[in-house]
Amino acid sequence: QPDVYTAPVPEARAVHNLEHGYVWVYYRASGAGALAADAVDALRSAVPSQRKVLMAPYPQLPDGVALDFAAWDQLQQCKSGVSAREAVAMLGNFVNAYREGALAPEPGAG
Repeated sequence: QPDVYTAPVPEARAVHNLEHGYVWVYYRASGAGALAADAVDALRSAVPSQRKVLMAPYPQLPDGVALDFAAWDQLQQCKSGVSAREAVAMLGNFVNAYREGALAPEPGAG
C-alpha cells in the first residue's frame, strides 16, 4: 500500500489503519480553504519517512479546516493558513504523541 494517496481513501480502510495505530494526514486538496500547495508537497515528502503514517485528500473536512491529523481517538485540525514548515512540525509532534497509541484497539498489528 502506498503511504501517500492522490485520491480519497474509503472510510472503512482508513478506520482499519487507525485501529492498528496508524496516523492519517488528511488535507483539503482544492477549493476555498485548500491547504497551500507547498504545504501539501512538504507533507508528501515527509510522510514516507514516517512508519505507520498515511496521507490522502479528504473532501469532507469541515469548513475552515485545511489539514487534519487523525489517530485512534485523537484529532488535530488546522486552518488553511498553515505553512509548509508548520505542517511538517505538527506532523512530527502528532506522530510522536499518538502513533501506536494505547487507545488504539490493535496498536502492534499491521
